[in-house]
Amino acid sequence: MKKYILGIALVSLCFACSQDEETLNNPESNLETSFEVTIVDPVTATPNKAFDLAGAGLYQGIIVTEDAQFHGKIFVNVGNDGNYNALVETDTRERVSFKGKPLNRTNTLFQFEGKRGSFVYDVTNYDSPVASEVVIDNTNGFVQTVKDRSEQRAATTLGTYVDFADPAFAGTWDLISDGTPVPDAFGLPALTQVCILGPGGAMFIDDVFDTFEYPCFTLPGPVSPVFHLAGGPFGSINEFWAQNQSVDIAGITMDYFLGQSTSVHGANPTFENPGFHNNNFADPPTPGCNVFTGGLQGIWFWNGRVGSGTFFDPFAPPPPPPANAVGEATGISNPVQITNIPTLQK
Repeated sequence: MKKYILGIALVSLCFACSQDEETLNNPESNLETSFEVTIVDPVTATPNKAFDLAGAGLYQGIIVTEDAQFHGKIFVNVGNDGNYNALVETDTRERVSFKGKPLNRTNTLFQFEGKRGSFVYDVTNYDSPVASEVVIDNTNGFVQTVKDRSEQRAATTLGTYVDFADPAFAGTWDLISDGTPVPDAFGLPALTQVCILGPGGAMFIDDVFDTFEYPCFTLPGPVSPVFHLAGGPFGSINEFWAQNQSVDIAGITMDYFLGQSTSVHGANPTFENPGFHNNNFADPPTPGCNVFTGGLQGIWFWNGRVGSGTFFDPFAPPPPPPANAVGEATGISNPVQITNIPTLQK
């Protein structure tokens, strides 16, 4: 059964602070002005192999306030080098840093504080770290993270969604992978969490996924959702596939389809910023490898609404178009280009 998490506002820690004008005008200097330069930059640090199966180490994921005004990737250093700090890279390329301290003798619970806010971080179960009391700019928020391991690197991409017919119905839609390989999809990293912030400020998490047919590639059978960013173990490709998925949003099922493939784009470079999906969303839908122009990487249906999802990774170079590891390993079907947007429930 799909599960969802309804975010509950927590106000017990309100870290009000004044913002340094130089830091705001020069965000890249935030790390140096907040901490000693000897403290690790968790964005570029390498996970210590000794902590792959321990609470200490590196973690990464997403952070967003309930009003979506603060939205970014978060990287947390829990003693990977003997220090405790965190860094956020926002969707506007701002760097916001935090310094941590242990709250218990077992070094599993920590308080992180910075000029913009604070949060409590619990790694008692390092495979499922928990952040609470998240407050940024005096606004409650959410942090979702996974463990980053030396030979199984985590990855995160930020995104947004919007209702086609109602632009005011919008929010954030982020993807996280803990790097677990998926054998039925060439060993690509698994999609671990889909994080959706509703217009009302509630957070919903999908972390239980279904297999699906994906005719964009020649595969022996149903595959599990995957997510890989350029620079990972498969090289300079961006891939995420999660077709025919569903999650409970406020008691109502949302059906969604995620599809991006630079492997297919490399074989068909005339397709600009495409989304790849396993049906054409007609009535009835026709299966196949369908290319949706205009960046429809995500398509969702919920409570009579139909909308799109767009994902981006502003902190990695754009992937090049030539063939790559996935494309070379398998045949790629001839995609059918679709120019209209979905208007019907599947």
